[in-house]
Parts: sequence; C-alpha cells; structure tokens
Amino acid sequence: PPAPAPPAATADDKLLLRRARNREAAERMRRRRREEHDSLTRSVRELTARVAALEHALAASQAEVAALRGAGATAATVPGATAVSGGAQDKPELANASDMALAGQY
Repeated sequence: PPAPAPPAATADDKLLLRRARNREAAERMRRRRREEHDSLTRSVRELTARVAALEHALAASQAEVAALRGAGATAATVPGATAVSGGAQDKPELANASDMALAGQY
C-alpha cells in the first residue's frame, strides 16, 4: 500500500494521488486481462489442433474397420493375426441382434 499523505496535503494533492493510483490499477487490470486473453487464445489453438488430430485418427480407424469388414478380415489383412481353418461348422447360428453385438458382428 502507498504511504499515507502528509497531513499538510491539500485536496488537490489528494485528488492527484488518487488519480495516479487509479491509473496504475487500471493499467494492471488491462495487463491482466490481456494476459488472460492470450492464455485462452493459446488454449483454444492447442485444443483445436488436438481435436483435428483426434478426428483424423478416428477417420483412419473407421476406414480401417470398414476395410477389414469388407475384406472378410483374413489373416493376411490383419497384422499379427494367424490363420484359422474353419467353415460353417465353426460358426454357431446367431439368434438375434444382441447375440451378434456380443459376438462383435454388428
């Protein structure tokens, strides 16, 4: 806090001191508001970039899923998968949509 004015200070002196303190406070407030605005602008820019990256990754994953479903997901198209012999006898009949969802065939 500023030092108290000497007792001989006139009303004009007090007014000038008050105006000076007010100017300083207003400048601090403007600086703080500007810093806050800059910080929020940076956050928006970073989050926008993150959303774009996530949307790109999602689109790539969805395309991969669609390609795998369309290709029948053979061992050659799925990295790390091993070939399994089988035919209709290996696949039980699925009764309804909930069974299909549980089996991963939606």
